[in-house]
Amino acid sequence: MAAVQAHYESLSTMLGQPVAVPENVISDVRCTALARGGSKRRSHYSSSNVDATPNSGVAYDSLSDAYLKDSQLLAAKGGGGSPVQLAS
Repeated sequence: MAAVQAHYESLSTMLGQPVAVPENVISDVRCTALARGGSKRRSHYSSSNVDATPNSGVAYDSLSDAYLKDSQLLAAKGGGGSPVQLAS
């Protein structure tokens, strides 16, 4: 993820304005971490996605998936309510 962030920081510098890492790119990195089985990476990337896109139900859903995969059931349940609140 550091390389991805560095790339978008470079783009920001080149363009003279902030360019955020798109949600789908963060999601792709998270899916790769899920496939590789890195529990700390899963939660970190999903949490980063929520921080970057706090109004995205998909980001919260991904965070709940990461917690569920890590057997953190209470955390998974808590994160699942956020997309519902955003939709209301």
